[in-house]
Amino acid sequence: MWRCTSLLYPFLNCFHFVFPVITDLIFYVLNDIVYHCILQVERTKLRPVASGLLTPFQGLCFLGFQLLLGLGILLQLNNYRLVLIEIPK
Repeated sequence: MWRCTSLLYPFLNCFHFVFPVITDLIFYVLNDIVYHCILQVERTKLRPVASGLLTPFQGLCFLGFQLLLGLGILLQLNNYRLVLIEIPK
């Protein structure tokens, strides 16, 4: 048992770097969809959803994938690591 967890330890440490990137991307996609569908702001016309490169449905699908990926990372962490994420540095 200890050997398996010690082999996975470096992989589990990378979750602390991957999770903030995923959560930032979630907010970027959500912000892009809101600006395109609701606010229609001029300065966001070059973003993928606002420019028509992606449909809002494709953006929502990507958002759902990111949410599931973030949930999967959170479920891999134990309670002690979750507390460490929430403690401000």
